Amino acid sequence: MYTIGAEINTKRANYFLPIEQASQCEKIKCESVSTEKPCIPARILGRRYMLTTTSYKYLEIGISVGPASYVELVLGNNRGNHLILPNEIWKEIIYRRAHIERYVESSNSSLLWIRDLSVECRMMHGDTIIQLTLFNKSLYLKPETLNNLFNLEQ
Repeated sequence: MYTIGAEINTKRANYFLPIEQASQCEKIKCESVSTEKPCIPARILGRRYMLTTTSYKYLEIGISVGPASYVELVLGNNRGNHLILPNEIWKEIIYRRAHIERYVESSNSSLLWIRDLSVECRMMHGDTIIQLTLFNKSLYLKPETLNNLFNLEQ
C-alpha cells in the first residue's frame, strides 16, 4: 500500500495514496451524445408536504416551467421513486376519495382505475399495501399514508 523506503507519517498515512497510472489516463471526447430524450422541465416554487412521520413519502406541488407552465403534482419518496400526477387525475382522486377509501377497506382484489392511474390493494407480510401505477411506474403506500394524502386537501 505504501512505497518502499518512503517515510511514513502516521497522521497522513491513511489519507493519501498516490496513483501511479495517472499519466496514462486519457480524456475521451464524447461525440455521440443523444439529444432525443425529452428535457425535464424545471419545477419552481415547489413545496413538499410530508405524508409520513418519518418524511419518507411526500406530495410535492410546484410550477413546472417550460414552453407552457403548469402546476405539477408529484407523489414520491426519498429513494427517488415518484409519480407525476396530471392535474386531471389529481382532481379525479379527490372527487372519488370516498370510493377509494371504501375500496381500500374492502377485501376486493380487482383493480380500481382512475383514468390512467391504477390503484391495487395487496397483502404484504399481513399488512395491506396500496400500489399506485401510472405510466409503468409504481409507488407503494400504506392506507395511513393515503389517508394523510386525503387530509392535506382539507
